[in-house]
Amino acid sequence: MKRGRIILFLLFLCFPASAQPRFERMAALHETVVSIHEASGIAGMFTYDHDPQFWLEYLALGKLLVGVRDDGNIHWLHEARDLQVRNIPTGEGVEALGTVAGKRIRVQVLPTARGRDTQCWEGSALFIVTCQPRARMALRYGGLGRVRIHGFRPQLPQRIDYLTRADFLPTSAEEQQIDLQTWGAVLRTPALPLAVAVFVERDGSARLLQMVLSSA
Repeated sequence: MKRGRIILFLLFLCFPASAQPRFERMAALHETVVSIHEASGIAGMFTYDHDPQFWLEYLALGKLLVGVRDDGNIHWLHEARDLQVRNIPTGEGVEALGTVAGKRIRVQVLPTARGRDTQCWEGSALFIVTCQPRARMALRYGGLGRVRIHGFRPQLPQRIDYLTRADFLPTSAEEQQIDLQTWGAVLRTPALPLAVAVFVERDGSARLLQMVLSSA
């Protein structure tokens, strides 16, 4: 009797690992919350609503888009293929890094203790933007409105949309009010009881932007 021979071919299929989930990198001090989403590198500034019925919502006080001007075009940091978002090692804030148009951009955002010793609804954050080698920069800041943290009040937009979509505004552009000044600008919208002042300074290769919120 002949014995049959069975040959087994074992085939191992290697499937690529699913992409790692991406999250927000956040820092907060007193009334001020700053956040950068790992998927976009767009930095946002927020504060809490003092009304208890709105404690699960944030007041969005603006977001910063950073880019490099090159041959009439703007190459944005959120388009960088090597985008990296992380907490600053000292725990003071968050930062985004990436390369666009051959330039290395770094955006650091640090909340400050402004208003901590007063009863006023105040706060501020410092945005530090650097570019190596030096280049013409494009900075866009704005987009005030109200966003939700969790699922309550579904008519409000989610915070993740605010931080991951460059063109997203929580309120219409027509409701955004901008008062230009020699030192920067004041931003308001009827949707919020606060105003945001933007101070811009230039220090060598760095651009310093301080966003200050106060009761409107």
